[in-house]
Amino acid sequence: MNAAGQLQADGGQSEVKQEDEKQEKKQLEVNPEDSVSQCVSHTSSASSAMLKAMARKAALAAEAAAIEERQQLELEEFQLTQRKLRLSMQTKLRVAEAEEQIYLEFENKKLGISFPEKEQDETLPYTPGKVVTETVVPTKSTKCKPITADRSDHGQPLTMSDDSDVVTLLKEGKQEQRRLWEVMQLPKAELTPYDGNPLEFWEFWRSFEDNIDSSSCGDRTKLTRLLYYCRGEPKRRLSPCLLMNASQGYSTAKRLLIERFGDPVVITDSWMKKITSGKQIGPRDKKGLRELADDMSVCLMSFQAIGFEQELSPQKVLLPLAERLPFHLKGKWLSRVGAIRRQERIPRFEDLMYFVQEAAQEVNDPVYGELMSGQSEQRTPSRSGKSKGSFSTSSTAKPVELHVECFQCKGNHRLWDCKQFKDLPPKDRMRLARNKGLCFNCLRRGHMVGACSSKRTCSVGGCTRKHNKLLHMTEPDGGTQNRNVEQEASCSSTGAGRKSVLPIVPVRVKAEGCQVMLWTYALLDQG
Repeated sequence: MNAAGQLQADGGQSEVKQEDEKQEKKQLEVNPEDSVSQCVSHTSSASSAMLKAMARKAALAAEAAAIEERQQLELEEFQLTQRKLRLSMQTKLRVAEAEEQIYLEFENKKLGISFPEKEQDETLPYTPGKVVTETVVPTKSTKCKPITADRSDHGQPLTMSDDSDVVTLLKEGKQEQRRLWEVMQLPKAELTPYDGNPLEFWEFWRSFEDNIDSSSCGDRTKLTRLLYYCRGEPKRRLSPCLLMNASQGYSTAKRLLIERFGDPVVITDSWMKKITSGKQIGPRDKKGLRELADDMSVCLMSFQAIGFEQELSPQKVLLPLAERLPFHLKGKWLSRVGAIRRQERIPRFEDLMYFVQEAAQEVNDPVYGELMSGQSEQRTPSRSGKSKGSFSTSSTAKPVELHVECFQCKGNHRLWDCKQFKDLPPKDRMRLARNKGLCFNCLRRGHMVGACSSKRTCSVGGCTRKHNKLLHMTEPDGGTQNRNVEQEASCSSTGAGRKSVLPIVPVRVKAEGCQVMLWTYALLDQG
C-alpha cells in the first residue's frame, strides 16, 4: 500500500511539474503582437498627438498675444492723436488769451482806466502725464461700453470674448478724429459786425452764439470779442460792461444787447416800416419787384421765428403793400382778392406774398421775360426810298444841351437875340452865318435853308422869301442881293446832287392805357 501510494504521489507531482514547464515555455514564446516594432508604433502615435495639441495651443496663445498687443498699440495711437488735438486746441486758446490781453490793454488806454489782475481762466491747463491704457472713454455718439482690460486671479490679462466691440470703438474713434480734422481744416468764419439794425440782430446773435458763446473760452475773452464785433450805438451801450468782472460783465452785456436790439416788438415794427414804406415799383422795374418778393419772404420767416406771424395779416398792413405794386399788378391782385373772398375768408399776408413772388418770377424769366418789354419787336425803319448818299443821318439819341452859346459874342443866348449881331450890317451878318454853317432861315446848325422845317419867311417890306429878317438886304440893289442869297442857299442845300434829310433819333412809344411799347424812329426838329 505504501509503495503504491508512493508511486501515485510521485506521478501526481510529475504531472504538476510538467504543467508548470508548459506554462513557462508558453510564456517564453514570442508572439507577433509582442514585437518591438508594434510597441514603438503605439508609443509614437500618442506622442505625435500630444505634440500637435501642444503646438496648436502655443500657436493660439501667440496669436492671442499678438492680437492683444496690436489692439494695445491701436489704442495708444488713438490716445496720442487725441492728445495732439487737445494740444492744438490749447494752443488756440493761448493765442486767444494773448489777443484778449492786447484788446484789454487797448481798451484800458482808450477809456483811461485800469483793471485789477486778470481773473483765473476757467480753462485748466493741460499737463502731460502717463498714458492711461486701461480704459478708453468713447464719444457721445458711441453706444458701446468702455473697454477694460480684465485680469485673472494670477494677474495675467484676459483676452476679450468679443472683438466686435473693439472694432466698433476704433471705427467710431477714427470717424470722430476725421470729423475733428475736417472742422480744423475749414476756412475761418468771420462774423459780420453788428451796427444796431434790428432787422439784422438775430442773424448776428445766432452766429455769435455758435462761434464764440458756445466755446470753452473765458467770459473775459467772450466779452472782448462781443465788443470787437459791435459798431456804433451797440458798442457804446456795452462799453461799461468792461468795468465789471468777467462773469458779471459778459452776462450783463448779453442782456443789454438782447433787450435793446433783440426786442420782438422793435423787430416787427422795423419790418413793417421796411415793407410798407418803400418806394413805388414801376411797371418795368423787374429788380424792384424781385426785391419786394424777397423782403416779404424774409419778413414772414422772421415773424414766424419770434411767434408774431399774426401781426402780418391785418388789412391795414396788406393795403400799403398792395399800393406799392405796379398799376397792372394792382388789377390782378384785386381779382385775386375777389376769388379769396368767394372762399369766405379774408386775404392773408401769405396770399399777397405768393402773388408777388409769381409776378416777379414771370417778369424775371431768363427766356420769356422780355416779351412784354417791347425789345423783341424792335425793328429798323425801311429806307428804301432814300438815297444812300445822304450826308446827315443820326442813329442815336443825343442829350439836349441846356446851355446855348451865341455864335457872335459867346453869350448864353440865341444868335437872333444877340445885340452885337443885330448891330452888324446885313453883309456882315450874312458872312457870319455863311462862315458858321448856319441855316439862313432859323440861324441854327445841322441843316441848310432848303431842309429847314421852319415855316417862317422874311417879314421885311413885304418880302416873303425864306430867310431870316436879320439877313434881309436893305441896299438899293436889295433885289439882286436877295436873289443871290436865295441862289447861294439853294446851292448849299443840294449837297452836290445828294438828297438832304433831317436827323433822326430812336424812340419808344406806347398808346395810353397799354403796356406794350414799340421802337421806332422820329425826325429831330431843331427849329
